[in-house]
Amino acid sequence: MIELTALPAAADTSTSSIPRPDQTIVMLDDDLGDAATNSVLDLDPEYAYALRGDPIKNARQLISVCRVSGQRREEFKNTIIEGNEAGSFGEGVELPKSQLLRDVDTRWSSTFLMIDRLLELYPAVQNFMKKPNYEELACHLLSEKELDVLVDIRGFLLIPHRVQELLSADQTPTASMTLPAYEELLELLKLARDKYSKIVHGIEASISVLEQYLRYTRQTRVYALAMVINPSVKLKWLEKNWTAEEVTAAQAWMREAMLDYRKREREDANAAASAPASTSSTPQAPSSPTHLPGDNHCAYTTPEPSQALPGSRTSRSLRAGFESLQDLRRELSTSSVSTSGTSDSNAGTNLASTSRQDESEEEREARLDAEDAAIVDAELTGYIEEGLSSQDVDLLTYWDTHSKTFPDLFRVALDILPVPASSVASERVFSSSKETDTLRRTGLDAAMMEILQVLKYAILKESRELLNTYTAAPPPPPDVENELRRDEMVTPAEASSLVHPGRLETLLQLVHKVHGDSD
Repeated sequence: MIELTALPAAADTSTSSIPRPDQTIVMLDDDLGDAATNSVLDLDPEYAYALRGDPIKNARQLISVCRVSGQRREEFKNTIIEGNEAGSFGEGVELPKSQLLRDVDTRWSSTFLMIDRLLELYPAVQNFMKKPNYEELACHLLSEKELDVLVDIRGFLLIPHRVQELLSADQTPTASMTLPAYEELLELLKLARDKYSKIVHGIEASISVLEQYLRYTRQTRVYALAMVINPSVKLKWLEKNWTAEEVTAAQAWMREAMLDYRKREREDANAAASAPASTSSTPQAPSSPTHLPGDNHCAYTTPEPSQALPGSRTSRSLRAGFESLQDLRRELSTSSVSTSGTSDSNAGTNLASTSRQDESEEEREARLDAEDAAIVDAELTGYIEEGLSSQDVDLLTYWDTHSKTFPDLFRVALDILPVPASSVASERVFSSSKETDTLRRTGLDAAMMEILQVLKYAILKESRELLNTYTAAPPPPPDVENELRRDEMVTPAEASSLVHPGRLETLLQLVHKVHGDSD
């Protein structure tokens, strides 16, 4: 995922300069050569002067002097509290009791977050600078034009920030969302040129780099395969946004991947069959996951009528993320089949078991390849003709329930679903590992480090799910206490209904009474 952190310099148009997905684009050309070509700035020389003065650098200096020590941070927090109580920030305006943020090179969207927090708390910054002990710091305050520039830069950076958040999920597959998200980002940036015309030179440079990257991704198979195995997308998005030749190529990539899995499975089966009899009773490691279909799993079976699968919380979050991008698009614009036919489920098995004594090895291999191709084509056609699932479908649940219906596609899904759309998840692992491998734990070996990381992730995930359960719990019925006394027992569900609203004393009294304990 490309992080657009400030106004970009002119981008190199050579193919070799295409950035990696996790590469950050360096912004803000020192001589502002691109800004000189922006004729809109000629109409507002004060804005152009403020832009040339590097307002982002000035914002960093202002934030540094406000939070240089713990005493100043505490005093700044008190300034916010006093201003909220006195209503000095405006009628009905109450600022959050937060601290200013610094941007960090290793943190995604850190410049956007820094500017966003500064603009939000700037009335408190002004009041802070008016205090007797800090009047000499008032020279660091920003001018009105510098604030105008920061407002425009914030609006510009909000667009890639929204896309980056969408693709940074670590509990649901996101690779299939990469190309639609990038295309949406490109369209939003083009719309932003009219709204933020004074920094259009930076937006144009971002568009140029993004278009190069999109041309590169169309030649990368993993993105196309990820979209095809998404039952809510399949070929629909590709047919709408790609040329007919590119869509045909994507289908051919999927077909090749499925055939490769079938050929490898056939080779493994032949190797197992030709093994010595003395080792035939030895359990063999499965060449594919154990929950794959059994004897006739090589054959395509007619899909059962599709049923609505429940969408997970993370899949619904992805959908909400795209909806937020659509809201942003509208804002910028204002300012500027059911399966047909059936297949014989035993066809593949019957063909695979056919043997001809008079055919050569080459003829037999060609025949088996033709049979594999027919089965793969039938499975892929049935999958596409099945129709699209809902947008909030959970991909893991879908492929777990369709592993026998589309066995070869399922094998492709096992390889593609773990591919992340951005490096955020892996960077989180490195940050978490640093907290585990402290100076007092330098003797940890690789195996123990892996165990601790997996265990920590599992505990955190369980804690989040438990927290969501409690926050989503319905209010307890008013007669819970009477029901407990009548039944003379405390069930986990009933105990939870008392713990959730904080009625711990009532719960303890009932437990003591049920068990006959003395007070």
